[in-house]
Amino acid sequence: MRVLPIVRLVAAATLPPLWNDLLLPRMHYGPRARTVANVAFATAYAAVFGVHGSLHGRGEVGSVRPENTVQQGDHSDSQLGEEWRTAHVRCPRPVRVPRARAHTSRPPGAPGWPMIAAAVAPAAVVVAGYAVALGIPVLRNRLAAFANRSPEAPLAEWVAVQIPWGTVYTEELIFRATLDPLLESALGRTGNVMGAVLFGLWHLAPARIAGDDVPATVAATAVAGAALSGLRRRTGTVLTPALLHFAVNAGGAIAARLAVRLAPSRPSASARRSVARDWTDTDRSPGGQDR
Repeated sequence: MRVLPIVRLVAAATLPPLWNDLLLPRMHYGPRARTVANVAFATAYAAVFGVHGSLHGRGEVGSVRPENTVQQGDHSDSQLGEEWRTAHVRCPRPVRVPRARAHTSRPPGAPGWPMIAAAVAPAAVVVAGYAVALGIPVLRNRLAAFANRSPEAPLAEWVAVQIPWGTVYTEELIFRATLDPLLESALGRTGNVMGAVLFGLWHLAPARIAGDDVPATVAATAVAGAALSGLRRRTGTVLTPALLHFAVNAGGAIAARLAVRLAPSRPSASARRSVARDWTDTDRSPGGQDR
């Protein structure tokens, strides 16, 4: 591997955690400005380090070229002309050579709807899981506990803007669409592991700011990143992990609020004191005295 690709690979691997764990927290932005900054960084990052076709999960590193590509200087003009004349004499009819297809996990010529259904299916399973959890009191109470961690913006804005743009678009464009294909093409399976670890390190500063267990958060998000990257490789598109990512985050925010509303109402402290006072007055009344 030449020096320039190595420098490019190291820069692509170190910039995301450097941005999210060091630079962005020091800007002290609110949620809206943070979303704009993340979208701008992710877009610029993909423009600089993006690999052709990476949005479909079939990226190739720029230094690797297909074997059937003729590079300048491989043959002289006279040699090419001679080969063409010889082939034309030997073949009475023109022969069309099929172009090599890029590797994809789906069968060639598959209709669009099955692919869309396969992309939506994991997200639909997550949404169904939240619906089931809301119907079980124990799980509903656990979901309601997360409602205390209210976002810094209204729920509608959080679900419609902050999560899809500030989180899903940013992280999927950086990791699944750009960094993962780059690492995988250069390092193979080691690159897959490195991409998952970097996705976990991306959440280091947010976990510390939220007061969460930092090692547990980094480990959990690294596992989640490995799962999302596996979906990209398996389905051949970033759409699948992006939809799943959105379903987990937005579905969790909505389910937590619904869990609070569906929880049985408990009387307030003042109401409980009022009931206790009524019982005391009843006991002191003539009809309520013990005999």
